[in-house]
Amino acid sequence: MTTSAGTGRRSGRFRVGLALALGVVLLWCLLVLLVLDPMTTVSTDLAALYGEPVSAVLTVAVVTALLGGVAGGAWVLAVGTDAAVGRVPSAARARLVLAASALGALGAVATAAGVLGFPVGVGSYTRAEDLGIAPPAGSLSTALAVTSGVGVAAVATGALLALVAVALRARSRRRAD
Repeated sequence: MTTSAGTGRRSGRFRVGLALALGVVLLWCLLVLLVLDPMTTVSTDLAALYGEPVSAVLTVAVVTALLGGVAGGAWVLAVGTDAAVGRVPSAARARLVLAASALGALGAVATAAGVLGFPVGVGSYTRAEDLGIAPPAGSLSTALAVTSGVGVAAVATGALLALVAVALRARSRRRAD
């Protein structure tokens, strides 16, 4: 078991690393949702798709706020898990729990991007129809599909790691009895 000073340094590194990773995932998801997906599925003329500056700013603000809220909530939950891990006597179990919480947090943001892809995509397509530049049918970009798929896989992997940590705990309790 590490000392409290070592645990504090580990917790600080975990929190900073997770915040940076969430920031990168958040920026990637915003790029996919607001630029790549509309450009590859509707029209390369983003200025026409977003229309008036007010509606463009509103769209970007709402999508950023929603994804940022998911990222912030995921970070808070993961940090709470990190604080609880300090009481876990097994270092291996502690690492599993931290990995599970980090994967869950990152996966939640990527999965949320996939969920938000539908209303953002419908809005872009509807605007393109109004302008007469819409393609024959709407679609989902490969970037958004892969981002969302990776998010679901990360959440599932995090859940499996959490189950393994719980199983290890139950096994160690049975041994103690």
